[in-house]
Order: sequence, then structure tokens, then C-alpha cells
Amino acid sequence: MTSRRPRRGDAGVIVIGALAKVLLALAVIGAIGFDSLSILTTQYSVRDDAQAAALAGHEALQSTGKQEAAYAAVLAFAKEHGDVVVSQGLSTTSKAKNTWTVELRKQARTMVASYVPKVKNYIVATATSSASDPLG
Repeated sequence: MTSRRPRRGDAGVIVIGALAKVLLALAVIGAIGFDSLSILTTQYSVRDDAQAAALAGHEALQSTGKQEAAYAAVLAFAKEHGDVVVSQGLSTTSKAKNTWTVELRKQARTMVASYVPKVKNYIVATATSSASDPLG
């Protein structure tokens, strides 16, 4: 006499398949959400960092009178905040004397966006800002 095991239904397989699809959808939505938020915050933070770095450079220039001190202040600020200094320098215009201008670059940390051709352009954020004497 052979004993037969009772047959299980296909309900377990269907539940596992549906659960796998839901988990895959949540993973894709999560990756897109993470990348979007990372790119957005990087775009805004590099603007704030550029303004603060320009101000730090301008203040160092005003307090010491040396451009080297301003360069060092901007580089220290950028290193502390994870930015790359693209360019910086002193400029004088007819409207504002001793204007310190800084251009910073920062790359967003992403999971998937760096592989999407049309989104690659937004991963690296660049911002330029200037600081000068308010009274000229």
C-alpha cells in the first residue's frame, strides 16, 4: 500500500508570485524616489554652499586683505561640505568693489539615475555665487 500525500492547491504559489510583484514594484518606486530626492537636495544644497563659500572668501579677504586667505577659506568650506571648487576669484565692477565669486560643483548620490541617459545631466549640480560689500 502506497500512501498518497494530499495535493496542495496553487494558492501558495499565487500568493508568493503576487508578493514578489509587490516587492519589485516597491523597490522600483523606492529607487526612483531616493534618486529624485537626492538630486533635488543636491541641486539646492550646492546653491546654498556656493553663497556661503563666497561669503567666507569675501570675509577672509576683508579681514586679512590677502587673496590667499580668501582662497584658503573657500577651499576649506568646500572640503567640509563635500563640494568641488570649479573657480573662484576677486572681481571689481563699477557697481561693487572687491566682489568674491565662487563656482562650486557637487555630485548627487544615486542608485539608478546615473545609468539613465536623460537624467545624467542633473546628477552633477553646479552653482555660482558672489559676495561683496553691501555699501559698495
